[in-house]
Amino acid sequence: MGEPMTATTAGGGFFPSLDALEVVLWPTLVLAVFVCTAIAGDLVVALAARWRMLHRPARQTGHALPTARGGGVVVAAATTCAALLLAWRWPTDRPAILMGVLVPSVVVAITGLLADSRRLPTLARLATEVVVAAWVTATLGPLATIVLPGAPPLALGSLAWPVTMLWILVVIESLAALDHVDGLVALTGVIGGTVALVSGWMIGSSVMVLLAAFVAAAAGGLLVFNWDPSRIVMGRSGSGFVATMLAAIPLAFQPADARSSLLVPMVLCLWPLVVDLLVSIPFRIGGRAAASGEGASLLIDRLTRAGATHAQAVLLCGTLAAAGGLAGVWACGEPTSAVSAFLPPLAIMIAPALVAGAVLRLRARPSAVEAGPDEAASTLP
Repeated sequence: MGEPMTATTAGGGFFPSLDALEVVLWPTLVLAVFVCTAIAGDLVVALAARWRMLHRPARQTGHALPTARGGGVVVAAATTCAALLLAWRWPTDRPAILMGVLVPSVVVAITGLLADSRRLPTLARLATEVVVAAWVTATLGPLATIVLPGAPPLALGSLAWPVTMLWILVVIESLAALDHVDGLVALTGVIGGTVALVSGWMIGSSVMVLLAAFVAAAAGGLLVFNWDPSRIVMGRSGSGFVATMLAAIPLAFQPADARSSLLVPMVLCLWPLVVDLLVSIPFRIGGRAAASGEGASLLIDRLTRAGATHAQAVLLCGTLAAAGGLAGVWACGEPTSAVSAFLPPLAIMIAPALVAGAVLRLRARPSAVEAGPDEAASTLP
């Protein structure tokens, strides 16, 4: 099957080490991950009532009926099986795939599963995530520099470890804060996995391309049933697994300067969720959300209060994430002449479309005022 290509190999064409058979088999496996995840998700939905795995309806989620749990387990299982085959095919990259990306993601998924069942306190979950962040940083190495487009590399020095761990923790918590919103985590997995796939394509790393493709395919397979109104929820197990994979995959890129520059598309891809988390922290700690015990995202909550449906709000966040990822990919490398020529006008079209959509779709709707016995019903402007 040719000489194996490691993640440290850059250039030389796309998939230079694969023969004609593998060029067909690996994309087929990506498609199989999508199909198997969708089938398994449908099976869990059908058996959820018998297994007593139902999620109670909540205002933040959008669904009004009990919904099946276990979506995160399905995504984690499908991705894990495919990643194990990837580790078997490329033994040189086995430590990075298994110990640097897959095992930490599974640990966070198990932690989230315990948190979903109320068997794990919040502090214990956060402590586990800190340990996982340190483990990933130690296995894959910290970010020594940050490379911004058009700027000289910024050496982190003694801040390398804290910045790398903070990146992992912020991504995990950003998705965990939104695990209750129908379709948002799964859509983020599809978009983030696609951005990581393109980043791997840019440096010619077949390992990173396939690993990112498995994440996107599994998230896409569950999105079929997780879109609003969902029939199955991701939960903290799914959000933790997807978030850890998306945070760790860029760190597995080699050499170090490549992963430092290719981290930018992932940051821009996840910026709506990260900003949402940072803005909503004061409200979660001391605001009404903390007092009422709600865990709704500030952005999603405001969008729905302004009159948007949950599907529209999720689609808006996904569009912002996709636009950020596309801009980051274009700024950091021009993977092909066609893509580099296509992305700038696309970004120019997306910006005014988002503004127009926000103005036309998300205006506050008039609220009905309950009329008294002797007065007609009216509405407030």
